[in-house]
Amino acid sequence: MMKVILILLGVLFINCCENQLHGQSAYVNTQQGIYRLTGGPGNCTRTPVTDICNSANLLLSIAVYKDTLYCNTWSGELKRFIIGVPGSCRVLLPNISAENAMTVDKDGIIYMGTRKLYRYNPHTNVLTDLGNMPFTSGGDLIFFKDKLLLAGSDPVDMSTGIYEININNLAASTLYMSTPGFIGLISYPVACGSSRYFGISTTGNNSQLTELDLVNKVVIGNSCSIPLELLDAASSTGNRPG
Repeated sequence: MMKVILILLGVLFINCCENQLHGQSAYVNTQQGIYRLTGGPGNCTRTPVTDICNSANLLLSIAVYKDTLYCNTWSGELKRFIIGVPGSCRVLLPNISAENAMTVDKDGIIYMGTRKLYRYNPHTNVLTDLGNMPFTSGGDLIFFKDKLLLAGSDPVDMSTGIYEININNLAASTLYMSTPGFIGLISYPVACGSSRYFGISTTGNNSQLTELDLVNKVVIGNSCSIPLELLDAASSTGNRPG
């Protein structure tokens, strides 16, 4: 009996890790195009995503949920397409403000904003204005342990960091940890139930991945660089509850 239980636990562990591995995907974008990071945690090896929903020269922020990639454009459109499926592009909202931060929660609900925070339910096509955040987005949102985190700055003293946004009471949002200014946040699963996190900063035509320990609120250090001026980043594990 004990042997059977151990075998079942082993199968569950393998399936858990395989599901995380298969679900692992991280993307970065310039205004002109989107790239998938293919080298694993802390690696900047990349390949272009060829079908970008007719958004060349317009891309601003991106988010990914399962096999669907969402993009917000400078012209004020929210679009979505199925990665690797030509002809799957759909305009969800044709006339919204150009928000530079976007993510998706574990239920597929989109959050986006720059100073004002919006929630969009793609299942019902309902857009909700949640109000003004006390912090300004530097370029990205991500979920971590069911917390909505914003890479941004304090408009009072211009200090930068990652802020915990209280969705139900925006005024109660607080600084989560001090960091350099990041325009993107991504995560990679490395074991069942755990991930590694990275912030992306950009200077001119060069962008840097910096590893973060979000559990202990520590900036670990630089990992790699990409010779592109990136605008945003997205990862499918950024909407997991754990």
